[in-house]
Amino acid sequence: MPAEASRRAAARDIPVIALSGTVGAGVQAALDAGLDAYASILTRPCTLDHALQETSDFLVSSAEQTMRLLLVGRRLAWQEAEAR
Repeated sequence: MPAEASRRAAARDIPVIALSGTVGAGVQAALDAGLDAYASILTRPCTLDHALQETSDFLVSSAEQTMRLLLVGRRLAWQEAEAR
């Protein structure tokens, strides 16, 4: 599924970032299909039960961190453009 979503987005030049519970061996197929970046929402080892109970919190935290990184990248691009 991630590979198909990535393929469709890439065809429309839409960047895709996947946030998942774990990152498995199949991630390379998604990258090859057009996935731009990926991250696990888990920040530490935990049981499956705990991960399922805390999925919402893990996902929100990971999405916030991902957006912070994107904003840093945008700021760096602006600084580089202004330096030219």
